Amino acid sequence: MDSKAQRIQSLTREIREQLGDQNVLDALATELAIQRIETDELRDRVVQLTRDLEVIRTVQRARDILLPAAKAEYELRQSVTIDATAPLPPTAGLHVVEKDGKGTAFRWSGPTPHFQFELQLDRSQEAVFTLHIPLWGRERAAQLRCASDGLEVDLITEVGQRVLMLSGVLPARDSVGLTTLRFTVAALHTPPVPEGKVPRQLGVPVLRLTAQRATPAEMQRLQALAQAPLANASAKAVSAVAGQ
Repeated sequence: MDSKAQRIQSLTREIREQLGDQNVLDALATELAIQRIETDELRDRVVQLTRDLEVIRTVQRARDILLPAAKAEYELRQSVTIDATAPLPPTAGLHVVEKDGKGTAFRWSGPTPHFQFELQLDRSQEAVFTLHIPLWGRERAAQLRCASDGLEVDLITEVGQRVLMLSGVLPARDSVGLTTLRFTVAALHTPPVPEGKVPRQLGVPVLRLTAQRATPAEMQRLQALAQAPLANASAKAVSAVAGQ
């Protein structure tokens, strides 16, 4: 006896045991009603899945149409500058614009340890960004950290004319869209204020942020800057050992 025949006999016995002394027609009617309900529910699920599939196909068609245009647009965005006077959303984590004693505009970060910039930048190749901080705020920038696309970005420090520059390298990526740079300060401070004014929690003073496609020369320059502290530390260690 093949397996199909055995299954039929087994199911027949099972059905007879379930029916027992019940009226066969009533039992069959109940079973048919259950199957009809389950069939209707299955049909509804198939209809919903068909609708969901059509939505997915529509999104895919829109992506296929818009993605080339978006890529072409972002390829033109090879540099960007956001200074303190630029309109920034509350999510940026920066206070209102102020001016220092020389009339230079800046913004304090705060009131949370995090602040961020959203950039429309071509990422088909490596890119370099630089956060500019007034030199008088360099102590506040100690241990400043940066992350983008869920990964931490090493910051390279350089001192310029009355400005501290913190640069990082962003790797190339295939996806098209905003680049978010999220910075985190090590500590906030709350300076005293005149009576009646609300105290503020401040992080670091920010002048501007620049970003552009990385050139070989810029990459070499940053690499040299990154290696310089290591070389200085090694030289100091050797001198200390020699002096013992």
